[in-house]
Amino acid sequence: MNKIGLHIIGGFSGSLGKPRVVKLMEASVEYVRQVRQEVGPACIIVVRWYEPDQPLADPVAAAQAWFKRHEPAMKAMAAGDPNVAFEGYNEIGDGQAPAYAAFEVERLRLMHQAGYRAVAGNFSVGTPHESLWGTAYKPMLAALAPGDFLGLHEYWQNAAELDNRWLCGRWTLMPELQGVPIIITELGRESGGWRASSNPTQYLAELAKYNAIMEASANVLGGVVFTAGGHGWDSYHPDEIWPQVTAKYTGTPWTDPSHPRTQVPGIPYFCTERVDAAGKRYTPQYIVIHGTEAPRDAALASWKVGSGSASGASVHDLVTAIGLVIHCVPYDKAACHLPATAQIPGFNRPDSTGRCEPPANLVTIAVALECPADPADPGWAPTQLDSAAALVRRLADTYKIPRERILRHSDLDGKAADPRRFPWPLFVARVFQFATDEFSQTTRNAAWNAGGIPYNRDAAFPRFARELNLGNPETPEFDFQLGGVWYRGQGFSKGIVYAQIGHWDECDLLPW
Repeated sequence: MNKIGLHIIGGFSGSLGKPRVVKLMEASVEYVRQVRQEVGPACIIVVRWYEPDQPLADPVAAAQAWFKRHEPAMKAMAAGDPNVAFEGYNEIGDGQAPAYAAFEVERLRLMHQAGYRAVAGNFSVGTPHESLWGTAYKPMLAALAPGDFLGLHEYWQNAAELDNRWLCGRWTLMPELQGVPIIITELGRESGGWRASSNPTQYLAELAKYNAIMEASANVLGGVVFTAGGHGWDSYHPDEIWPQVTAKYTGTPWTDPSHPRTQVPGIPYFCTERVDAAGKRYTPQYIVIHGTEAPRDAALASWKVGSGSASGASVHDLVTAIGLVIHCVPYDKAACHLPATAQIPGFNRPDSTGRCEPPANLVTIAVALECPADPADPGWAPTQLDSAAALVRRLADTYKIPRERILRHSDLDGKAADPRRFPWPLFVARVFQFATDEFSQTTRNAAWNAGGIPYNRDAAFPRFARELNLGNPETPEFDFQLGGVWYRGQGFSKGIVYAQIGHWDECDLLPW
């Protein structure tokens, strides 16, 4: 049961063994450190605080308030410990999906800025609706960074429901979740708890079966059984069976799916020092965009040292088809992505053998976007392009790399054609976007006002419409009454958004 860990409210006096993941609720800094001593350095410790209120009327402000409230504890818990990850809100329903996605995007931004890992989502059984992964929650998935996870809750009423993939293993049914690092942040038998509807032998068998479901997905780190500790949860407590669970931990080496590189020994992907034959050290001066021409996992496998790859190729970052960024080679190392003959005008020149000195790899950062092999259409998804543009923008800003030094693989290697069918001018413009928030808001305001519709980008209806891609506003806001209750609505190209007045975090949608 290598992927089974424990959910703990308050504390647990039994042995935890060496799990891959454990979750602590309402834990002190001291208890986090105590658990770390027991579970070892590699285990991911997930921390959540109970929130009596989970406001979403202004999701950005709510995320900022959440971060400010918990930042002192997160700073203390993560000090010297890179494997603590923090949850935010818990089990938000589909009616608040756009607002919750905006909350998590802002929370993730703040977490990354401060250097903390996050577990986003933490959705209850049956949520979100499958249509929301590719719409409302697309920005949240794109905002996940290396080290982050998506959190899901899964429960079953009886043994038969373990075969229902909509209840147990629902990530396997969603194309948008393919490759997304996942932790099952609550799992177990419902029906009032396993003690009320089962017995130790049966429940252990069910946990073993659920473990097998997780084992079949490399992107799932593991899951935690709800719950040890906590007032009123006695029928869920697994204390008496937990020694039998930990006895089944095999100690098999494992990889954190949110950090797909092996931690030891050394750096697993092909790379060299940024030093030329004369001993001169270089820093990044150019960014080169590639297409993988292969699925994510195949590309990663071919770049690893010991893979048997004859090319010895690698890149610094891979942007997957759903917009996740996988960091492979540290930026202070040179990735092996360009041939020895690659010439960068003004930097190097070929010698009599055709080799260019210094090698172009010494001054370049390689960013590869996942795409299928030729002749399949790459079908560059907006989420992938947005994520890649944000990454390149950050790298360009960090290393002071100007627009003209953002290049394609095909610009430097005459034998390469990647990235194929890539919207290059639009991509580079997006990297060096001039449209600040102020400019964007002013432009949209002018456009809406031209149609007689006042614009407020942070108002509930425009925000909801943007998250669901409902198109242009077709009407001003309007009020109507039903059963003595007043509502407000607004028509957009693809539907009518409405909410009870004053309940702006509960917007809903009707078709025309």
